[in-house]
Amino acid sequence: MDDQDDNATADKDLFRKAMAEVNRNHRKYCEAQPIPHQTIPKPPMKIGRPNSVAAAAPNSAVMSDQTHGDYLEFARGGLQKRVLQRLKHADFSITATLDLHGYTTAEAEPLLTQFLQRATQQSNAFVLIIHGKGLHSPGFGGVLKQFTANWLKQQPAVKAFCSARPKDGGTGAVYVLLRVGNRR
Repeated sequence: MDDQDDNATADKDLFRKAMAEVNRNHRKYCEAQPIPHQTIPKPPMKIGRPNSVAAAAPNSAVMSDQTHGDYLEFARGGLQKRVLQRLKHADFSITATLDLHGYTTAEAEPLLTQFLQRATQQSNAFVLIIHGKGLHSPGFGGVLKQFTANWLKQQPAVKAFCSARPKDGGTGAVYVLLRVGNRR
């Protein structure tokens, strides 16, 4: 046991010699310093957005209407978050597709109407609409893309839509979840 005590004493002496030149910090670690309370101001509300969903679909309760850069997302109130997540990840099988490349908005509207009617009659609950990214549109971006998004918001049969995954067209297409049959 004396060997161990001698080693412990030698270790302590060696430690003290190594630390001889270090300045000691006299701060009390056991006392917690109070953190000043800061109130984070709420962001101002946006009022009177020109393309507001309330103007596009006044009789629908809207859960989500977001545009992040080129990404589109819309869901009516009452839609479960889990269903919206499945839509975003394309966890449904696409039952019908409409490609609007090269059409004007005037030509696209009747095509969209017919496509939506046919899809709901055939109980196609999950469809893909390709509108393009609008890379050749003058100015602010995809005219057909914005038209398609606004048109879909006005349709009672549309529960939700969001930009597609890259393999299905990315921000140049939208997945659309439809009400089919007598379900609401």
